[in-house]
Amino acid sequence: MERAFVSPKPLPNFSYSVKSKAGARSPGKSKNRQRQIRDEPQGKLVILRPSLYSRKTIRKFAYSGSISSSAGGAIVVTAPAVGAAITALGTEWSNFAQEYQQFRVLSFKYYFAPATTNATSVTGPYQGFVIISPWCQQAPTTIASIEQSTELVKFSTLEEKEIEVRSVNFNNAKLWNQYNIALPADRDFGLAFASVGTLAASSVIFYVLAEIQAEFRQSY
Repeated sequence: MERAFVSPKPLPNFSYSVKSKAGARSPGKSKNRQRQIRDEPQGKLVILRPSLYSRKTIRKFAYSGSISSSAGGAIVVTAPAVGAAITALGTEWSNFAQEYQQFRVLSFKYYFAPATTNATSVTGPYQGFVIISPWCQQAPTTIASIEQSTELVKFSTLEEKEIEVRSVNFNNAKLWNQYNIALPADRDFGLAFASVGTLAASSVIFYVLAEIQAEFRQSY
């Protein structure tokens, strides 16, 4: 926010000494000069720009977790989203966001790290693969929906993988949101994934790190 004040400007130093008639000015010119002095601005504008916060800034947030197989040995369809990530961040998000009041999310990233590098174990096989696709507004709920994505990605359950979804082509995600209001569903986006093949039952398959990059601005 800009603040301004006017600092007083010193008035001209008038001399009241008696001058000779030869050097005296005409009465008309003297009055005009005095009127001109009164009409001049009697101050100087000073603009202050606080440097504590800029009007816009970009920051990343992250949190960790894990992905486990079901009792049937599968990673069921899962659709992590920006809105859920903001909720998971809790006060880490709100304490920062309230300083700027409005935000929009630029990208959502998921890092997959295999919980084991062995193809088999006493509890069953860890060798399989994952299919994954981006989504916006409405998350896929079936494997068939993920498989039909034009941006389908697949990788082994024994392989590290980092997937990022950017909002550059999602117009609704470019709209600004109030920090203390839940992200509207029509502006939400994220990833959807599921496993193919039978994995070890009820076991941790991946450790994950979710990361969002958001832009903040002051509303005034």
